[in-house]
Amino acid sequence: MLSSCSTTGSALAVVKPDSIEIPETEFQSKKILIIKNKILEFDVAVIAKPDKSYYALRMECTHQMNPVQFTGNGFYCPTHGSRFNMDGNVTEEPAQFPLKRYKVTIESGNVIVHLNT
Repeated sequence: MLSSCSTTGSALAVVKPDSIEIPETEFQSKKILIIKNKILEFDVAVIAKPDKSYYALRMECTHQMNPVQFTGNGFYCPTHGSRFNMDGNVTEEPAQFPLKRYKVTIESGNVIVHLNT
């Protein structure tokens, strides 16, 4: 639940094996939250869009399944150099496929990331 990136921040997130629940108020001053937790195999980036909708990306490179880092304007795999834009699409190979997206819903003022979808 911590973040080391200044454009992101620590979040009051509840992480379960099948979901992440984040109060929408956590996004009032942040566009992206990086959720880190020992339950998660890889960190999850939760991004707020201008229209108040959200999407979430698994921070795992699709080339050889290594962790990716948030760069401020996308994601970078330090292992082999793949780059992804903020939507998770490949901008620099060797990765051939976009980052995995999770289904996100809003329930009772909370952003719910569904990890099994």
